[in-house]
Amino acid sequence: MAIKVLTPEEMRRADRKAIEEHGIPSLTLMERAGSGLAFFLEELYGERLKSAKVAIFCGKGNNGGDGLVSAIHLHKKAKELNVFLLCDETEFSGDSQHQLKRALDKGIQVKSFKEFLKENQDFDIYIDAIFGTGFRGKLENQYLEVIEKINSQNGLKIACDIPSGVNGETGDVENTAFKADYTVTFAFPKTGLLLYPGKYYAGKIKIIDIGIPENIVDSNKFLLEREDIKNFLPEYRGDEHKGVCGKVLVVSGSKEFTGAAFFAAEASIYSGAGLVYLAVPEEIRPVMQTKCNEVIIRSYTGIEEFKQICKGDYDVIAFGPGLGRNQNTILLLQEILKLKAPKVIDADGIWALAQLNAELTPADIVTPHPGEASFLLKGTSPTEINRNRIKYVQELSLKLKATVILKGAPTVVALKNSVFFNSTGNPGMAVGGMGDVLTGILAGLYPRIKDSLKTALSGVFLHGLSADLLLEQDTFETITPTKVLNNLNLAFRKVRS
Repeated sequence: MAIKVLTPEEMRRADRKAIEEHGIPSLTLMERAGSGLAFFLEELYGERLKSAKVAIFCGKGNNGGDGLVSAIHLHKKAKELNVFLLCDETEFSGDSQHQLKRALDKGIQVKSFKEFLKENQDFDIYIDAIFGTGFRGKLENQYLEVIEKINSQNGLKIACDIPSGVNGETGDVENTAFKADYTVTFAFPKTGLLLYPGKYYAGKIKIIDIGIPENIVDSNKFLLEREDIKNFLPEYRGDEHKGVCGKVLVVSGSKEFTGAAFFAAEASIYSGAGLVYLAVPEEIRPVMQTKCNEVIIRSYTGIEEFKQICKGDYDVIAFGPGLGRNQNTILLLQEILKLKAPKVIDADGIWALAQLNAELTPADIVTPHPGEASFLLKGTSPTEINRNRIKYVQELSLKLKATVILKGAPTVVALKNSVFFNSTGNPGMAVGGMGDVLTGILAGLYPRIKDSLKTALSGVFLHGLSADLLLEQDTFETITPTKVLNNLNLAFRKVRS
């Protein structure tokens, strides 16, 4: 099942419930967190740990307490272990004070951060346990100096729960943050680890179970896993035919944007559709007939001919890529909205939807990037939408009464108040035409999945996974929509394996 994602406040409530209602002592939770971090490092580093020099940086709060527990478990397992405190020992209190006393009693070298700043010593492993998920603002004074020095060093860097300097809720970083190779987070991933720039600083995320029952956690945010998508994809029995696999109408393309029509139509075929009909202006019909050998071309010169195309029996309609922002696109959309079939609306279709101020249905999918979302959320800038992706994808879904995919980094999907983070994709996808491929994937999947949310989640996951698998031979610079389209077979295979 998809993993619940929590804000720092939701995590604090879960901690309190675990302690007060389920009788799990706070020291037990801290012990599980710190020992889990230590065990992760032991597994990751293996035999090399015996010859490694480890530095653990601890603040005075519970995050520092987690770091001290990890120091206790790593004691005598590494060649050299140093704990650097970012404040005076007298400032520690409660559980973290208890762990500091344990560390001192074990004979662990506990030093002031000042010694780290003045020493010219490199370590093999740096563990950041300075600030936890409640951090707000910017790093200053000794915290800034220490983090900047660590970031300038070579060596493996691991963050305890969240990199210091990252806002645990929004992912914001005001000046800098600990740049982790791995973040070991406890119980559940935090929103700040999945939103940029926090995600950049977090590196790879490892979730450690500390025994907080999932059923006590209230959250409407989730992180998709491969197993979720595997369960959404339909099984093939062996007696399928093109009618069963679905009839898709793709309304796309113009004289300027023939590529958009090609990518949307071909991606529908590559994603399992049985029959794909591509409706294009008559002036580009010859071009599309040459480019698209696997789809059925329907052309129109005016709205009356387009109405005839709309009389077909379609299981899903993809509308928008490359149509242009003009009155004709609005007229086409008005006809499409009269049809009962579910719709996938993208690109110029979203612009037209905003002009009509129309409502959709929960069966429909809308796929804006922040710029297109700003058409629908009049008065809200793309920058503001991008900075508050969770808020605005929910707002869009409620406004349109549809499933909404807010594309970008990260891509988030919402149906009403539920939000899902996609875990695939990479910077190489920041190129024109990628959204057209996604539109086609969604249209191709929909007839057999028969659910807008599951289709949306499957589509964004496969789209991003196809691009991720390209990195085995490509670089970010060389990833193209054509390559993502042609690599979809490997993405499907990976999900089903």
